[in-house]
Amino acid sequence: MSQSKLKLNWKYALGEITLIFMGISLAVAFDNWNQQQKKDKSQRLILKEIRTDLLEDSILITTSLANTQRRMDGVDYLDKTLTRKKAYSDSVSTILAQVLMFPRISFISAGYQTLKSTDITLVQNQALRRDLVEYYEYMHPKVVQQMGDVEFEFKTYWTPWILDNIQEFRYSRTAVPIDYNSLLDDSLLVRNFKISKDNNTGLYFGLLEAEKNVKALIANIEKELKLLD
Repeated sequence: MSQSKLKLNWKYALGEITLIFMGISLAVAFDNWNQQQKKDKSQRLILKEIRTDLLEDSILITTSLANTQRRMDGVDYLDKTLTRKKAYSDSVSTILAQVLMFPRISFISAGYQTLKSTDITLVQNQALRRDLVEYYEYMHPKVVQQMGDVEFEFKTYWTPWILDNIQEFRYSRTAVPIDYNSLLDDSLLVRNFKISKDNNTGLYFGLLEAEKNVKALIANIEKELKLLD
């Protein structure tokens, strides 16, 4: 075989190898791009679901904050009224009803639970992923525990007290005392109301922290969604 033919065959073979390599590289690159597109689509869907859940949480937290503040203000009112032995008025029964209640709030975490059961690394932004874990794994249980403390106090102390001292009780609306004068003479009642306020104060600040986290998460998710579009 002549030297020129060997040289030609070598160049031809090199060209074929180059074409094959380029074809494989393009196929791998396309497959990677396609997989990334699928991941981005899944990430958009889950982030939108989580954003919807957080918006619902925001509404629930705002309502619970208002109710908790109302209970704390009510304790201050009753403290002044009973300590100064003021005469009974209809406002006393209204405020009593607002104080003698416990918070009811159920956080929504369906989107996060789906993410967690699928693959939490689907959210590629590490900072956002960390904040989601902190909110759902730490903040939710913390606030639920604080609500549980208030509810426990209500069920163990205030429910029996209501049965013994209130003749007409409509949850959050009215609580008419059987004998208002006996309340004025109860030296422990104001103290117990203040203990109740302490529990509600802890809940209030927990809710404030949760509200702050929710707003930050919603804003960060919005930013991430814009990057994915």
